[in-house]
Amino acid sequence: MSVLPPINETIETIDQDGNTKTEQRFLGLAERRERCRRLALVNAHTKWLSLTERDRVAQSEWLLRLSMGANGPWRDCLDNAIVRRFYYDTPDSCRVVALYPCLPQNY
Repeated sequence: MSVLPPINETIETIDQDGNTKTEQRFLGLAERRERCRRLALVNAHTKWLSLTERDRVAQSEWLLRLSMGANGPWRDCLDNAIVRRFYYDTPDSCRVVALYPCLPQNY
C-alpha cells in the first residue's frame, strides 16, 4: 500500500550564478499514480523481505537497505515477482497485489 504524492512539490534548483532557488512543480495524475505504484511495489518487496528467516528485521530496515542498494540471494525473487493488479483507493492511496515465486522462509 502507498499514498499518492501531493499535487505540487517543491524543488530546489541552482541557477547559473550558483544561487539556490525554490520552485513549485505541479504533478499530473498519471505521474502521481506512477509514483504511488512504484512505492507500493517497494513496500510489497520490503514486506516480503521482513518475513525471511535468516535475516529477520523490520520492514523499515529493509526499506533502508533497499534504498542503499542491498543485494542478496533473494534478489531473483523480487525481480521475478508478478504484479497482478493495482488498485487506486479513494481519496489518495493505492495498493498492489504481487505474487512472489519464492517462499521468504527459504531465505
